[in-house]
Amino acid sequence: MDILGSNPASVAAQAQQNLRTQSATASAALDTNFNTFLTLLTTQLRHQDPLNPLESNEFTQQLVQFSGVEQSIQTNRQLESLLAVASATSSSQAVSYIGKEVDAVSNVAELKDGEASWIFGLAEKAETATLNILDANGATVYTKEISGATGAQDFVWDGKNNEGVDQPDGFYIIDIEATNKDGEQVQYSSRITGTVTGVDFSGNIPLINLGDQTIPASDVLAVRDKAQSQPPSGT
Repeated sequence: MDILGSNPASVAAQAQQNLRTQSATASAALDTNFNTFLTLLTTQLRHQDPLNPLESNEFTQQLVQFSGVEQSIQTNRQLESLLAVASATSSSQAVSYIGKEVDAVSNVAELKDGEASWIFGLAEKAETATLNILDANGATVYTKEISGATGAQDFVWDGKNNEGVDQPDGFYIIDIEATNKDGEQVQYSSRITGTVTGVDFSGNIPLINLGDQTIPASDVLAVRDKAQSQPPSGT
């Protein structure tokens, strides 16, 4: 089992596709139904009893119903346009990340050159807290007791398991097991920091590359020039 999983689907892109499909289907159905309605209407007018003609109110009500359906379809088309604009804006923004350092939501970090790092935080104070590092298959390769304090905490792993054996380079997952004073599970969040080396537009959403790691651009929390994250020269 590969615990890393795949990149999440884009909610915006999926919504756009759904609206496009719904609009096309509804438009085709409306055209067919409206033509059928006109055929029935003209046939009925041609054969109606002159002494007992059809009430005009009924014609009006049916035309109003068709008008309402047409208006709904037009609204869907306008939403498609708005989503398309949002997607283009997101793509343009993602390109601007190239060469910059970003913080992004992720519990997966790459072990490279003997180092992998995360920033994590507990949602509330914990009585007990254990940090685990898992490999891509979900096996625990390292574990450690940590502080149950709230607030952001940095963790840099040297790539060794609890027996001091170097683990192979690759992607690893941070997982924190924490409980509060009532024995209830404490939630946590984690993020990683890396330099954006490229952007991938082949899927439904823009994906940014942090070296060999790929994450959705929507998971980016902060962006800064690399120079801003480096200590001044001579320190």
